[in-house]
Amino acid sequence: MNNTPLLLLNMSYRFDWEAGMVNRNYHVLQALLEESKYGPVISVDFIPFTLKKKLKVFWKGLLHRQSGELVVRGLTYRVWRDAGRTDLYHVTALSTRALPKILARLGASTADLTIWSYNPMVAKVLDLFPRAFVVFDAVDNWVEHPSYQGYTMRLREAYKMIYGRANVIFTVSESLIDFFGKSDHVYYVPNAVSAKHFITATANRSLLPAGISQDRPLVGYHGVIQSRVNFSIIEYISKELPDVQFVLVGPVWKESAGDIKRLTQLSNVFHRGMISYQDLPGLLQCFDLTIIPHKVDSLTQSMNPLKIYEYLACGKPIIATAIPGADQFQDLIKLAISPDDFAKKIRKALAHDSSELHERRQALAREHSWEKRIKVMLDIIAEHQNQRSE
Repeated sequence: MNNTPLLLLNMSYRFDWEAGMVNRNYHVLQALLEESKYGPVISVDFIPFTLKKKLKVFWKGLLHRQSGELVVRGLTYRVWRDAGRTDLYHVTALSTRALPKILARLGASTADLTIWSYNPMVAKVLDLFPRAFVVFDAVDNWVEHPSYQGYTMRLREAYKMIYGRANVIFTVSESLIDFFGKSDHVYYVPNAVSAKHFITATANRSLLPAGISQDRPLVGYHGVIQSRVNFSIIEYISKELPDVQFVLVGPVWKESAGDIKRLTQLSNVFHRGMISYQDLPGLLQCFDLTIIPHKVDSLTQSMNPLKIYEYLACGKPIIATAIPGADQFQDLIKLAISPDDFAKKIRKALAHDSSELHERRQALAREHSWEKRIKVMLDIIAEHQNQRSE
């Protein structure tokens, strides 16, 4: 086993990953495990902001049928050894205060510890490990997220603490570079894709919602359906293009439930709930065209949607609003400036798609693999570790 322990502070829950809701956090973990640079790896489930939510997800984690062996337990935490890897541990806990005890019980030395965090709200955990090398991977600007409006000041303080303490900060968008402030320890490293997972897939129409016609074009969107989605665009294009079918795929946040209910009353709009990551490529391959109708605001400007790369890997035409990440591929991704422009670009793309464009999109996706991204990240980390030891 490698003697460089890694403490990974996640923005997600293991039970969501196992259900198929994966994200950058998940993909980076998988890529790090492939590289075998760290070990043991202690992966800590997202710890919510409020006691009520902490208790809710803690008990959900305990009741969830975790794979692997339960190796450490305490009143406020549980630790499972991964079923497939003896150097990977999964932690669910009510508080970060238990982490030093957990590491000690696992025999993980803190002398050479690396902390890799996705959750800005646990910034104070860094005080528990003053000698640790700290990596913060900034996925979206949580200050701008409507779900965290009550925590704006705490988040700003946490980001400030992270900026001063982290040895390396990665960001998914260039706007996050501006948010942190340009510095020699802040780097733009956008998202990527496991290209083979999508490129080799074939269409599986059994995954589509009931009522879909095989004789009409099929346009799809997938992802968590929440406030970032511009529902007025979807309503406009579905009415403007009545011969086109629109499928929205993904879990719906409470704030957007009314919008989905209203849209699916239209005869050509369908909703399919959460789909596993394993099945996602087979569903995307059913679509003739894919869309990213996100709002253009301070929150979405801090994002870099994974779906950009997943759509490309499936070879599908993409129409999007002016979101970060899409602008760098404007020869293959068409950006719409209005709902009417969105509808016109859908119509044009459906009429002029080709096998040559399909192959170009997939070739581009191969250039943006997680294997390549993680090598970039590890090279940056190694450079800063060398500077630290000088």
